[in-house]
Amino acid sequence: MPLQVLSKLSLPRSRLGNSDCPFRAIVSEKATWQAQVGQYLQRHLRLLPLQDPFLVRSSDEVVQLLEDGRWNGVHAFSLDVVDLYYSVPHDELFSALRDKIDDFGELKFNGKTGVSSDSFLELVHFYLQSTVVEFEDKFYVQRRGICIGSSLAPIFSDIYLSAFDKSVKTKLADAHHITVLRYVDDYLVVVNQVAGTSLNDVVIGVIETFVSSSKSLKFTWELPSNNCLRFLDLILTFQNTHVCWQYKPRANKQLIPFDSAHSK
Repeated sequence: MPLQVLSKLSLPRSRLGNSDCPFRAIVSEKATWQAQVGQYLQRHLRLLPLQDPFLVRSSDEVVQLLEDGRWNGVHAFSLDVVDLYYSVPHDELFSALRDKIDDFGELKFNGKTGVSSDSFLELVHFYLQSTVVEFEDKFYVQRRGICIGSSLAPIFSDIYLSAFDKSVKTKLADAHHITVLRYVDDYLVVVNQVAGTSLNDVVIGVIETFVSSSKSLKFTWELPSNNCLRFLDLILTFQNTHVCWQYKPRANKQLIPFDSAHSK
């Protein structure tokens, strides 16, 4: 894939460090009231339909697309959201939550939760504002994002990104030769080259669409190296007429003990 993309976009090609951030809040909810409230919120947030056009839950769904032969002779690149949990804007999250409640049915949701939707959202707001950090003898209340360690961080980010993904999908509606998949904060963008179009311009256009769709999210991106690109636990190799894949886990990490302080 042409590297002219690098000179036309002011995006970092590799993951950013955190040297400009004095601290990152990582919490444990074990034996706290947040754990009890989080369980209640999580149980009912799972009722809401995500309807995300890009979301995949595992590499098995990607393999299914490959086995169907839909990606023969394609090109691809990946995008990664930088510090997703810390970047979720609360106002846009609440807007997405209200839309999801409307899609589910507000009266039906009220019946499931036992409270009004306004009261439920007020509880969500209270939960998000409950992180207080002491740093250099000063106290700071979290105003943006979700802490790593929060039991609700995954579902909050999925709800927010489902709205973001719909916005991107709408902007890419005329580009029928582009397929996008997302797992958590990783995107795979697959491009079927169309006669009369420049692949370089297509890549630039897709990246600019992602960047312009949110003022809060920042992205890094990666082009294939030696025609190979990693997505989830797959190594994808793009040839002229087909795509090969192999399973390759990123790391052999040990399982977290059940009695750990990790929020569940």
